[in-house]
Amino acid sequence: MSILSQLLQQDTFVVTADIDQPGGAHIEDLLDTAINLKGSVDAITLRNTGGQVITPNPLAFAKRIIDLGTEITLQAQCANHNRIALQADLLA
Repeated sequence: MSILSQLLQQDTFVVTADIDQPGGAHIEDLLDTAINLKGSVDAITLRNTGGQVITPNPLAFAKRIIDLGTEITLQAQCANHNRIALQADLLA
C-alpha cells in the first residue's frame, strides 16, 4: 500500500500539487519542480492536459518522478479521448 493510501485511510490532511507537462519532450523543468516539492507535498498530480497544446502522455513523466521518491496521482480526462483511448490510458 502506498504512503498516500495510508494517509487517506487515516483521515490525515494530504497535500498534493499539480504540475503541468511541458509542451515538448524536455522535462528538466518538470523534474526540477518535482525535486523542489519533495518533502512539502504527499503526492504530485500530473494532468493529461490535451487541448490546444500537444503534450506527452503523463505516464512518460510519472516514472521519472516516482524514481525521485515522490508519489504520483494521474488524472484521466475524457475531453479529448474516446472510450477506447481512455481505457488504453487507464490500462497503461
